[in-house]
Amino acid sequence: MATTANALQQMQGLGPAMSQHLNRVGIETPQALRNTGAVRAYLLAISAGMPANLNALYALAGAIENRAWLDVARTSKGALLLELDAVQDAIKKGHVTL
Repeated sequence: MATTANALQQMQGLGPAMSQHLNRVGIETPQALRNTGAVRAYLLAISAGMPANLNALYALAGAIENRAWLDVARTSKGALLLELDAVQDAIKKGHVTL
């Protein structure tokens, strides 16, 4: 049986470092990542010490969609950034929590 970090590493574009960051915030399986969503997983990982890097957001979205992060950056960057801004704004206003 694969360890939880290895299970995440089976997803496209996720390596050991990203898997460890996700595990630290309780995201231990591909299904947990899908349920959490790329933006929320990205913000949770940052809150737990992962350096902020938009390529990580694209990698998370790519893993969920089974696409390369570069493809996500080219085709979905605008939508992801709008979602990220909306979630960050809602957090600042106290409407949602991570």
